[in-house]
Amino acid sequence: MRAKTQLYPTIKKPVVANRCLPVQYTQNFKPSSSIKYNNVVEAVDRVGSTVIVSLPKSQHTTIDSVIKVKANEQKEKLLKELELENINATEILLRVSQCFTPYANLLKLAYEELQYATAPTHSAQFEELERTAALTSARQEVDVQQAEDRVARLKTEGNELKKNLRRHQNRLNSINKDIDRLNQLTQLHGIENSDEVQSKQHVIDDDDGISAAEKIPLDDNLYKELWAEHSSLNNQIEELEKVLKETQERQADAFHETAMRIIQRKSRSSI
Repeated sequence: MRAKTQLYPTIKKPVVANRCLPVQYTQNFKPSSSIKYNNVVEAVDRVGSTVIVSLPKSQHTTIDSVIKVKANEQKEKLLKELELENINATEILLRVSQCFTPYANLLKLAYEELQYATAPTHSAQFEELERTAALTSARQEVDVQQAEDRVARLKTEGNELKKNLRRHQNRLNSINKDIDRLNQLTQLHGIENSDEVQSKQHVIDDDDGISAAEKIPLDDNLYKELWAEHSSLNNQIEELEKVLKETQERQADAFHETAMRIIQRKSRSSI
């Protein structure tokens, strides 16, 4: 019987230690030199037998050395970035997870968990509190706007009354001067001046369209009424200003309370 021969001998390659390599290595790593076997001479005889004459020690670049070099380069780069930039903790964790390290996957998962944990969470009660605060703020803003409009309207009416009061005062002064001149003329000409004559004034023409036959009494009733109305308007303006100030203070207190509730709610959710 013919002996079975092995035409293609099995050459054992160097075994690399089984380790947990990072994703960057498995995707991008390409060794600069592969395993080379030199001076392998095969002699095959006519019957098909194969003899290995010589098999010297192989020369190759190990994976550990490449990972070590890459890790040192990335470490130096990261240290330089930390010196130049103000990076937060989560960003540092992300950049470290991108380096050549056996813990890259674990660091990446830790970064994702931190991102999820620090994300803002809103509950139904928190959203309801925000809506209530927004509605309260809107109502108070409307109240403040209405109070401001009313104050502006009352100030305008007060200015108009002041103008009318000054006009009537000027008119009253003019009438009093005419009466004084009339009394002086009657005294010079020796005409008796009765109380009935003194209680009436001359007919004057003005911008208000007073007829020539109208008699204006000399009492101060009109002046007193205008002055009382002016004082009343000033009092109303002061009261409205007080109400406006109180409303603004209540609005500020409501904003403060809402902000404190939101801060407490966020602190509880973060805990």
